[in-house]
Amino acid sequence: MVKNEADIIGQTIDHLRGQGVDGVLVVDNGSTDGTRELLRTMADGAFLHVGDDREPAYYQAPKMQFLARWAARQGADWIVPFDADEWWFGPHLSLAETLRDCKTPMATAVIHNVFPEPGSSEAVASGWRVDTDPARLEKVAYRTHPLAALHHGNHGVSRPGRVSQILRILHVPWRSEQQFRSKIATGAAALRLAGPRAPGPGADHWRDLDGQSVDELGIIWREMLDGHGHPMLEWSPTGELRPIRMASWLGGWDPDNVLGA
Repeated sequence: MVKNEADIIGQTIDHLRGQGVDGVLVVDNGSTDGTRELLRTMADGAFLHVGDDREPAYYQAPKMQFLARWAARQGADWIVPFDADEWWFGPHLSLAETLRDCKTPMATAVIHNVFPEPGSSEAVASGWRVDTDPARLEKVAYRTHPLAALHHGNHGVSRPGRVSQILRILHVPWRSEQQFRSKIATGAAALRLAGPRAPGPGADHWRDLDGQSVDELGIIWREMLDGHGHPMLEWSPTGELRPIRMASWLGGWDPDNVLGA
């Protein structure tokens, strides 16, 4: 499910096609930046299926569960619950080949975050750097099962069977200062519509950041580009940031051996 991801969703869908997946389902949650129009031009009813999510509140897990069950009814073997800013990979083979060879019904994905280079403009990144440290959280793909229940954020799934850590994700959560500020405001608004803050893990970093002043958000943004994390920022640098060419990653995981693994 996507909202205001026109700058990256097309590349993500092309990447999934290149990784050999059989079909992609995307629902748009009231985008105002041209995302829905872009999806309409790309939809073909065979590989890419597009729908509309008209519920503005942030009910992430139930919505993704609904989409996963739709895919299962269409005959999907594996469910890859991707976000618009995630490029999924197998470490050596394509994503599809890696999942078809997987001996367990669940496969977790290690995430490496990507950040704009320092000095990038408010609206456009001049270049990219990848965090050599994996993110704290992982994501999961899984074989369909009638009891399968996705966890919040697609960080886990409840279903019978064992799990293998065999997948990789290149994650580009913040693409410009303009997108950073917009994502925080939009996410916080959707969370407020869903009700009061719930205890435990979730997407409340949006709500925390939305309470910061314009100047404070600017400081957080600049420090992030300099490689410094922030306690309110879930997707934050923790390791060394190394330059990468994003276009080269469309072909496979770490083509220039930047991460050395």
